[in-house]
Amino acid sequence: MNTLALTEASAGPGGLIDKAFSGETVFAVRPRGSRQPASNPVMIHKISRTLAAFSAVLACSLAAAITPAELPQNLGPNLALGKPYESSDKNPSGWDPGLTNGSWAAGRLNTYATGRAAKFPKTVTIDLETAREVAAIFIGTPSFGATKTVAVSLSADGKTFAETGANDFPPGKEDNHLFQFKPAKARYVRLTFAGNHEKQDRFAAEYCFITEVEVFGTSGGPTQSNFGKNSPAAPPSAQAAPTAQVDPKLELPRARLPQNLGPNLALAKPFECDDPNKSGWDAGLNDGLWAMRRGATFATERTGKFPKNVTIDLRTTARLTHVHVGVPGFGSTRTIAVSVSYDGKNFTEVGRHDFPYGGPEARLFEFAPVLARQVRLTYLGNHPEKNRFDPAYCFTTEVEAYARASR
Repeated sequence: MNTLALTEASAGPGGLIDKAFSGETVFAVRPRGSRQPASNPVMIHKISRTLAAFSAVLACSLAAAITPAELPQNLGPNLALGKPYESSDKNPSGWDPGLTNGSWAAGRLNTYATGRAAKFPKTVTIDLETAREVAAIFIGTPSFGATKTVAVSLSADGKTFAETGANDFPPGKEDNHLFQFKPAKARYVRLTFAGNHEKQDRFAAEYCFITEVEVFGTSGGPTQSNFGKNSPAAPPSAQAAPTAQVDPKLELPRARLPQNLGPNLALAKPFECDDPNKSGWDAGLNDGLWAMRRGATFATERTGKFPKNVTIDLRTTARLTHVHVGVPGFGSTRTIAVSVSYDGKNFTEVGRHDFPYGGPEARLFEFAPVLARQVRLTYLGNHPEKNRFDPAYCFTTEVEAYARASR
């Protein structure tokens, strides 16, 4: 039963609440001093397991949005990050990306939307690309649009789905909901849009918007969520209507990743640079965002001495096979060498690449499995020409590190 049905059923006489009181367990209470037999009680308290279940679901459906500080810290990696998905009502106007890109920013480049077909329900199904134990799903909605009832379900084969929960999102405000449930093995995660609010703003009521979907398993470890790490969303009036395509000048297209890789092990891990930037460009190396701008793109300082290094600590050892690196269209970044280390002292180079001047590029380094905990980028030298910034700055949009998924 979805949340909408629960709310309506409990609203009036004869609704779910009234029916819940027809429970099975009856306790007879005899007032002190009364000689009336218990078989004919003066007071009857009917305690219903149905009411208890309803109360639990209602409490969940009315739960307030959580803050980044309230998100559990032991959920482990986000299994849905960068994974492919299919929609039953695909948006044709540039709002199809953004469901699993790691960004909670609200706007056309990072927020997912369905098409505006009037028929409900609509679904979008994420393929985790391998069966995993799933224990929690975290989804968000933006302040614009009319998205209301969203149900979450899991499937091992992509055919038979079992619902794990549903939530009603309020209109006109950013919201989120963390679904936690008994772990279940699944490869596919489906969001079902059961129905929307009435039209709220410039967007048609038939669009269903989702800011981000994160899926967590049972491996534990630090929660690798990007929730709360983006700039505040622009107000609804500043949003463009869903008509334009994704602007490649703002978002760096990624290289195609093999389907047999596990989660991004570098996501949100700590890093150190031997030439740290002092102007607000020292973040963004592994935040899950491929946006080419300050706050999402990393830069070194502009000291003229090369080489320069930035080293990521994965906080776990893994047999790495791929490192994914992006360079934006601005700056003069040229030669980058990638190396890995088990102990943080001895590094083995696994590849290097010359990035073109003035052209954004993502490069996937593939190599034989190496047991490692640290990943290092070494900037060996830059193009001599200035491209908006001093040529001594080294820019990197994103770094991802992968091992092959266990079978």
